[in-house]
Amino acid sequence: MKSGLMGILWLTERFTATWLDRAGQVATWTAPDSVGDSKELRAALRQARVQAGSSMRRVVFLLDQRNLLFHVQETPPASGKLLGSILDRLVTESRFFDEPATWIRLALPGPPQRHRWLLALMPRSVLDDIEAACQETQLDLVGVHPVASVLATFLARVALTPFETVLLVTDIGSSHNLLVARCDGQVLFARSIALSGAGTDLRLEQEINRTLHFSQQRCGALVTRVVALGAACHATLSGKSLREGLPVECLPGALEGHALEIAVLQLRDDSPLNLARPTRRLPFWARSAVVAGLAALVLVSLVVTVTACFDIRNDAGAALQINRARQAEAGVAANRQIRARRAHDLAALIQAIGRPDDPGVAVTFARHVSRTLPTSLRLTHLEVRKGTNGWAVDLRGVSRLRGSRFLAALDQFERGLSDGLFKVRVADSTHRETLGGVTTSSPTLLSRPAVRDAASDELPFFVRGWIP
Repeated sequence: MKSGLMGILWLTERFTATWLDRAGQVATWTAPDSVGDSKELRAALRQARVQAGSSMRRVVFLLDQRNLLFHVQETPPASGKLLGSILDRLVTESRFFDEPATWIRLALPGPPQRHRWLLALMPRSVLDDIEAACQETQLDLVGVHPVASVLATFLARVALTPFETVLLVTDIGSSHNLLVARCDGQVLFARSIALSGAGTDLRLEQEINRTLHFSQQRCGALVTRVVALGAACHATLSGKSLREGLPVECLPGALEGHALEIAVLQLRDDSPLNLARPTRRLPFWARSAVVAGLAALVLVSLVVTVTACFDIRNDAGAALQINRARQAEAGVAANRQIRARRAHDLAALIQAIGRPDDPGVAVTFARHVSRTLPTSLRLTHLEVRKGTNGWAVDLRGVSRLRGSRFLAALDQFERGLSDGLFKVRVADSTHRETLGGVTTSSPTLLSRPAVRDAASDELPFFVRGWIP
């Protein structure tokens, strides 16, 4: 027997709970009122849970109900899901109850050409009520068994020869239960007979004879022994005229004390007559393990998230520092380039200006022009005069070039003056007037047109401007 398991004996309307206390002793609690519907079942199960204590996590039911019955059904050769579909259709067509039924099958022995099954059936609403009550009281339902499941465990106490078939008769107070079984524990048929009023002994005798006949006709089992569990049941059957003159044997002390309650707690979850559907939720220990696993997962996720946040923050800080370092390096490089350009310009200026005792601007400019003048041009006149807004410059020369080559050379010369060290601002030139047309403001061109002289093959040019 396992701790944390509570057994419920729901026999007709009598509700009894049993469990093992901390000392390992069997404890029971019986509902003071009858339990017949779902509301009363919920109330009784809540009280039983309180009486048993919060350590109860699982529950198993033993039922003896008016609507719990057994039926022998033959089917074509089939197995697996196909067999389940066939039996489900046959159960639906038979309409055992006014509502859908829940059932479980048990294979019956017999010749190979006959496929017979013992079906345990009850209304589906009864099982729904049991499941709902267990869920409300936070108990895991592990079994719903007919009384026949417990009675089959008493076969081991009966001395049987091989292949012998026996009928067990039991008085559980609310009804008499009849179980036809073989010596190897194979259940062949079961019935529950509720007796009340006058003539109960006669009716019990008739029902036993009918069960013996049914077992032989439908199950192919010839009962050779009838055994009554308990002295009271044996006294009831003594002197009865049973079929084939079978005597009634007695198994004394079978149901004394808490034998039935202990047998309920010893039922296996995988019993062939367990009507409980596969639980819709995990057992308590599995739920506890899942909760613990989820908590550990959440904790690990939290640690990983915090670690990742720190790593991201550190990486962001490192990236920011690297970016700042790169920007600083870029700024230093830019400053170096600016300083290098300034140094280059100063060096060029110093080279152009020369020593302090060198001539002034005119000579320096003349020296600069000699360096920047294209080789295709020849300078014939250079004049530098001090003015109000700088130094006026007047340059004249000749070239043997013609057409676009002549203009390109002039353009190169002017660019060298404008972009050079002295930043000459050109006011007028042969290049500009040639591209823009001849104007009256160009006396040189009027007196000396940009064409070949009669005495020379060279073309004249001029550049006028000032040094700011």
